[in-house]
Amino acid sequence: MNTIGWYEIFEISGRSLLFALVATLFALLVGVPVGFALGHPRPCGSTLHRLLVSLVGALTALPTVTLGLVLYLLFSRSGPLGFLDLLYKPGLVIFGETLLALPLVIHHLYSGLHRPGDSRTLLLHETLITLGAQGPGYLWAMIREKSPLVWGAATLAFGRILGEVGLVMMVGGNIRFFTRTMTTTIALETSRGNLPEAVLLGILLVAMALAVNILFHWFQQQEEKMG
Repeated sequence: MNTIGWYEIFEISGRSLLFALVATLFALLVGVPVGFALGHPRPCGSTLHRLLVSLVGALTALPTVTLGLVLYLLFSRSGPLGFLDLLYKPGLVIFGETLLALPLVIHHLYSGLHRPGDSRTLLLHETLITLGAQGPGYLWAMIREKSPLVWGAATLAFGRILGEVGLVMMVGGNIRFFTRTMTTTIALETSRGNLPEAVLLGILLVAMALAVNILFHWFQQQEEKMG
């Protein structure tokens, strides 16, 4: 019966962290501008705005296997994007994880900017407008002033990605030394009966999740203090 050694355990853990970090970065690059736009202190109140907010909220609860199935159908050899040859490649795994995390980032920022009874965001907005901030300058100033909120979104997305298994299995194929992650390895080793390896990886994953959770709550506390 095949077992995995310490080198492979660390290699799998490193790959999982790398995939999660890169996907979180991409989710932030897209999600932060969108989140601050939707969470504008003076929203336009249009039907489109309300629809987008509702859509983002719904996507946060999207079953990951559904997203994995959609990506598989799109990028399989018989799919419309099969010519890109991305299925079972790290790039598609990261892309899928980015799509998974993106609604979480946007929704967290929107919710943080629209806390009931909190007028400090509106005051910050009016101050920046008075100082002449607009466009990228306004966005960058908001990010600086609301940095705990952004970091909170980052830790939330990272934690969600790190524990994902269904999507990664479907689009990554769980290929050894290539797309295998901690979660897919736990599932594989459990099915093989290699419980010590599965338990060890499970403990490492729980430790990482706890660290991320502690960071997330710390950033939430900082945001509450700073407004």
